[in-house]
Amino acid sequence: MTPSTTCPPFVMLFSLTLSVLALAQAPQQFNGFVAVPGGQTTIGAEVETTIQRIVEKPLEGDIYAGECPRQSQFVNSFFISPTLVTNEMYLAFVEDTNATPPPLWATIDKDLRQAIIKEGVELEGPGYKFDEAAQAKWWKEHWQDEGREWSMPSSSALEPVVFINFNQAQEYCRWAGVRMPTEFEWVRAARGDTANEYPFGNEFNRAIVGHIATKPNIFAVKRLPVGMFPGNASPYGVLDMSGQVHEFTDTSADKLDGFKSFKVTIKGEKKKDNKVMYPAPVWDSSRIILKGGSYMNPGINCRVDSRIAFSREAAVPVVGFRIAASEQPCRDAAYAAAPKIKSSVIGGNPQRLLDFPKTIGLEKHSWADISRVEMMRESPEKPLIEPTLPNEYAVLGRYSGISLTPLRDAFRSGSHPSVSKIAKEAVKDGYFYPIGTLTSTVKLSDYDFEPGVYTLAFLPELKADTLKRMGAKIKVEEGEEEEEAEVAEIEIKTTFDITGLELLPENEHVLVINNAGVAIAAFEITKPVKLISEKSAAHGFEFNEKKSELDINLSITGSRGKVYWFRFSIDPVNTNGKSLSDMKYWLKAAYLNR
Repeated sequence: MTPSTTCPPFVMLFSLTLSVLALAQAPQQFNGFVAVPGGQTTIGAEVETTIQRIVEKPLEGDIYAGECPRQSQFVNSFFISPTLVTNEMYLAFVEDTNATPPPLWATIDKDLRQAIIKEGVELEGPGYKFDEAAQAKWWKEHWQDEGREWSMPSSSALEPVVFINFNQAQEYCRWAGVRMPTEFEWVRAARGDTANEYPFGNEFNRAIVGHIATKPNIFAVKRLPVGMFPGNASPYGVLDMSGQVHEFTDTSADKLDGFKSFKVTIKGEKKKDNKVMYPAPVWDSSRIILKGGSYMNPGINCRVDSRIAFSREAAVPVVGFRIAASEQPCRDAAYAAAPKIKSSVIGGNPQRLLDFPKTIGLEKHSWADISRVEMMRESPEKPLIEPTLPNEYAVLGRYSGISLTPLRDAFRSGSHPSVSKIAKEAVKDGYFYPIGTLTSTVKLSDYDFEPGVYTLAFLPELKADTLKRMGAKIKVEEGEEEEEAEVAEIEIKTTFDITGLELLPENEHVLVINNAGVAIAAFEITKPVKLISEKSAAHGFEFNEKKSELDINLSITGSRGKVYWFRFSIDPVNTNGKSLSDMKYWLKAAYLNR
């Protein structure tokens, strides 16, 4: 496969969390997003209003019923991209990671096209049509063929990227260190404190929405560049939240709280001709919620409250995505990486168990030199006009960061166990408590494991004999003589496999656990773990200039206002092995030429 364009240089923008230092709690601000203030937000529709809609369009009954009942919650302040993710934004990701290029980027000359059509007719009959869906199917099977070429069409650089499924959108988010908005956040960005049916007001305006009946009709039933309709903006300047393409949210299609089945009567000419229906929405947590409507929908389906349950695996021409970011640095990267952790290792669904508001870490976001990006575009094909992009529009690059996220209730706070009791459980039952996750895009000095996301577990202070019986290797302090290695049968089965792991006797450790449940590294705890008042517990990273390390203070919630306090050190390094435990690295802007 051969791309025809090269991604532009990237300039780095920093945002970091230093909870122990003065910079600790400052919300991050970075290019490519608009700020959405927090506030009470309502989603869904009233049953009475929904019944009226179903009477007018009975075939849409199950979909409309899925908007009921109306409900509210407070949404914290956050950031959202002013546009959908465009082809040129997605190109940066594809070129950097060798991810699958979208099917509409395939290079298909006349001869190849005829060959594809011939094969399609032979397999499916004379009714075969080589449209976008057929091209997507063919590309999925052949994009990795030797010599296969692709190129993002420069004329569609500013169109929303499509034929991307939810999982691929998540991979983009992990790469960029961002996420997709929840449904409540999406609605908050779309209408703010208003109760508007549409981002721009209560009356639908077919002249500013890309949908099935856009006026003039030369703009109807087609994807359009973002920024074509500046009037299709939310109170915060977020574009195309009505029409254009449906948008993924990070919300599962679960039953809305308080939903009750209701009756709809479709009246006929006579009473005996009346039809009664009980709409049955699709409630399925394996699906996700789409918002916004598309260029194939009428205006009523482009309302802010419209919602559709959609497969995470499906990739179609009318669905794209938009990105969001939390005010708290590192939180989004930790959240996006969490699904990579096996629930059997951490003890349940990681996105529900982890205490994301207490994530600590360091991070850098990057973005392209927009003047270089603009040089790679071509004007859209006529009759389209040049779009007006918002000032906040940006092309993101690869994210870099390292963070730790504690579990909410790692030590069963109800029972409030002491550290000594935790140690006794380890000796008696071989039980090591999971305490959180490590998420990193960089390697760590002295530890031979790849960047990624791992479970962290607490190994209390144990004697050498106990560690040996668990299968560990005894670490020898500098100056001491190394004992001959003994091959002993493992007598104490442990929660996580520590066979062969080098550990220091009578010293507490934080274990790094992979998805096979094997401890692949151990951080030595430098100060004894304590159960102390949350107010007096440090929580965050400190730069240790003398040792060229990062000292980590990790507080894990206990009960009665107390926390379990951990302190240990790590040294992140770049690909050349150079230490990144330097504040200047995380604050300095730089160009990355690839």
